[in-house]
Amino acid sequence: MDALSSSSSAQGPRPLAVRVADATRLTGIGKTKLFELIANGTLETTSVGRRRLILYRSLQQLIEGPAGSGS
Repeated sequence: MDALSSSSSAQGPRPLAVRVADATRLTGIGKTKLFELIANGTLETTSVGRRRLILYRSLQQLIEGPAGSGS
């Protein structure tokens, strides 16, 4: 999916982390699946106050796959 890659070049610097709602919009992955990926450790998150943020690089790795995978 190109949404993560193209968004940084078209709109300036990319964020360090995004809200779950923004992650669903960027990736097309539903909220329930995102929370599943958070729970099993696939996606890295951080908390700021009561807000849960997903690290942008973690989303990119999920979509693009591991480095050097050739896919």
